[in-house]
Amino acid sequence: MSYWIFKCNPEHYRLNDRLADPNDTITWTVAQHANEIGPGDTAFVWLTGPQRGIRAILRVDDAPRERPEMESEQRYLVERDTQNKLRVHCTLTRRNVNLSHHQLRDVSGLED
Repeated sequence: MSYWIFKCNPEHYRLNDRLADPNDTITWTVAQHANEIGPGDTAFVWLTGPQRGIRAILRVDDAPRERPEMESEQRYLVERDTQNKLRVHCTLTRRNVNLSHHQLRDVSGLED
């Protein structure tokens, strides 16, 4: 099992609204390490911007492959995504995690 950080830009995706949705099935676009990400891996959702930090935890259910965005995810995107992209199917295992970048810097080994 491997651990990953999936970046979320609030200018493109309404993460807080998505985390309020009880549906645990979620997809995520993968830009790097696609050949290394696999079922059973854990991904931490990192919100960028002034409130940056880890906001959710996902379990990867399916390896990345080219696929369209799920219709259930479209409402959380600032702009509709109609392209086939490398995406993973995941399950939200922890919502409303609030580990700020300040808190993480206090963890030994994560200072940088």
